[in-house]
Amino acid sequence: AWYDGSMEGPRGDWAGDAVAAGGSEMRNLPLGEFIPQCIRALGDQDWIFRSAAFYLLQLSTGQQFHFPAKASAGTREKHCRTWAEWWTRKGREFIRMIESAD
Repeated sequence: AWYDGSMEGPRGDWAGDAVAAGGSEMRNLPLGEFIPQCIRALGDQDWIFRSAAFYLLQLSTGQQFHFPAKASAGTREKHCRTWAEWWTRKGREFIRMIESAD
């Protein structure tokens, strides 16, 4: 299982394995596709996948929006919207900034 084989590795690898095990293979996606996949994964039924997606979003974007992975669906929805709205408003600008730094 992903959990048994991943817990000894770096946290980013563990989080990526968790999200991939949840059905979102994201390791080779460009950042402009990776971030929306992570945002969608915030809605997963399993809290461990939601938590991993949240960690990867923070790591990838530098944004520090709150996300209570173990909270009720209603509570989480508000936080999912915050991430989705950020992506809608600033996603393209963020990607341009990252690409111009390369």
